[in-house]
Amino acid sequence: MSDIVLKNISKSYGNKSILKDFSLNIKENSICLITGESGCGKTTLLRIIAGLDTDYTGEIAGVSPSDCAFVFQEYRLFPTLSAIDNVALTAKGNKEEKRAIAKKILLELNFNEGDLYKLPSELSGGMKQRVSVARALASDRPVMLFDEPTKELDKGLRQELYEIIKKLSKDKTVIMVSHLADDIQEFSSVTVELKKQIF
Repeated sequence: MSDIVLKNISKSYGNKSILKDFSLNIKENSICLITGESGCGKTTLLRIIAGLDTDYTGEIAGVSPSDCAFVFQEYRLFPTLSAIDNVALTAKGNKEEKRAIAKKILLELNFNEGDLYKLPSELSGGMKQRVSVARALASDRPVMLFDEPTKELDKGLRQELYEIIKKLSKDKTVIMVSHLADDIQEFSSVTVELKKQIF
């Protein structure tokens, strides 16, 4: 991996400009916080970096879609799989090794043994969010993209989750979108505030 370089990124939906000539250099193995008001293009920027949105102009270097693990605002969990098996899907190794990795991460995210085998329908919103985060961490991709990963958590749990993400991502590049900038600034290497395009 290397630094991720975004150069003159522009994105529009019809006649509405979301990003215009946006450039940013994200250092390798750093934590970059992207913040700003709703509708300023935070999620769109993550999707462009991940290769999920290719309808833009500009250049991106230092990252490919296969490098990225994405935590979406929606949980996107498999409803027929337990928490541990949802996380194990992205881990490497045989079935036992995958489950061991999943269990370790979920326990660090304050799951108890009984919760590991619950289906998503049996979990609270905050627990589903932590399963989504655990699944990304278990994938061991070099670039971690988090879109509002703490939206279902109270402040105490948010702080714990930031600490865990920082600990488990120390050799990764983390790009996190959040409107809760005050919460996470102490954990990030750099903070970038996006502004809505004015017409």
